[in-house]
This record gives sequence, C-alpha cells and structure tokens, in this order.
Amino acid sequence: MFEALRYSKRDGLEDILLESDSLRLVKCLRNSWKVPWERIVPMEECRGLVVITKAKIQHTLRDGNNLADFTVNRVIGS
Repeated sequence: MFEALRYSKRDGLEDILLESDSLRLVKCLRNSWKVPWERIVPMEECRGLVVITKAKIQHTLRDGNNLADFTVNRVIGS
C-alpha cells in the first residue's frame, strides 16, 4: 500500500482506489483503529500520501483480491 501511494505521488496520479484484504490496515489508515506504537511513523507517512493523492482506501475480501495477486506475481516474476 505504501509503495503504491509513493508511486502515485511520484507520477502525479490522483483519485486512485486502493484495495486491501487487510481490514486492520484499512481501519488504521482511516483512523478507525489505533495504530500500534511501533508503526505510527510509517502509518502517518502513509496517511499523508493518502491525502496528497486523494486516494480512496477500501477493504476487499481475500477472494476478491485474486486478480491483484495474479497481476503482482506476474509483474515481479514470482
């Protein structure tokens, strides 16, 4: 998620939709859940990138993430 946001900022992409099958991550990014203290700094940086890129963060079920997993695995050659 963090790398996708950094990429979006670097390339000037805005109004993007990011999906994660980690409900914890989505809730932390939305400030709905407390962030573990050891992850506060990276989470705040990620939240800042969400604002800058006007990203929408959405939870998806793991089964709904198959296409993204397939695509990433093809790109990185796994």
